[in-house]
Amino acid sequence: MGIDKCIRHIHKVREVAGGSEVAYVARSRISRLTLTLIQLVAKECGLKMPNRPSPICLPEDASELSKELAHICNRLFDASRTLCQPSEPLDERWRSGWSMLLSDLNKLEMKLNSQLS
Repeated sequence: MGIDKCIRHIHKVREVAGGSEVAYVARSRISRLTLTLIQLVAKECGLKMPNRPSPICLPEDASELSKELAHICNRLFDASRTLCQPSEPLDERWRSGWSMLLSDLNKLEMKLNSQLS
């Protein structure tokens, strides 16, 4: 099921959040999570299934849950393009960005778990 797969990817991203090889490993893990989430939302909204991570735009009549998931997904996509660059220094901006990303992961996991109940 797509929700279970997304939750597994969330856990994988969290595993690298404190590691020294964050940029390299996190980029691929966030990409996998983003793609799985985009596909889950696209399926729910009857959109064409994407085959790579990208921002997602939903029709106006999409459910509130789909819109919330798409918003988080787009933030994750942006984070993966900025935070996870090999040259990104381990400075305050980097730590702050990861803090926001982990907050988004927490929100995402709560939303997905509520759908499993």
